[in-house]
Amino acid sequence: MNPAAVEVGDVIGPERRVCPDAAMVGAYAAGHDVQESLFVDRAFAQRVGYRDVIVPGPMQTAFLEQLVRRHFPGWELERLSTTFRISVVSSDTIELSGVVTEVHPLPDGARVDCDLVIENSDGERTTTGHATLRHG
Repeated sequence: MNPAAVEVGDVIGPERRVCPDAAMVGAYAAGHDVQESLFVDRAFAQRVGYRDVIVPGPMQTAFLEQLVRRHFPGWELERLSTTFRISVVSSDTIELSGVVTEVHPLPDGARVDCDLVIENSDGERTTTGHATLRHG
């Protein structure tokens, strides 16, 4: 995307995707030596009120990173922060979106700030984020 074409208020997405299933979440947890029961034990997750295991925060952050990288090809992601509000359940359909909140022209390009959101299939905001990208 041409830096001169980016404006405050530009919408990123929305993109819908299905979260990894319980087996994929379990493989991710095992690969990162994570033993958290909510990520690997369906029976435990169901006992505490979830339909299935939940998706770890770093996986959700990666979904948001993919969203901004697709929207801003060739730009450098300088920073990405996330806040997790409601757990995301494996195999749930989520929607990722964002909006450009600041544009800073630079002598050799631009820097943009974006607010990001993940919503679950009930329309609840599960995760919020902020990304800063630079071009040039």
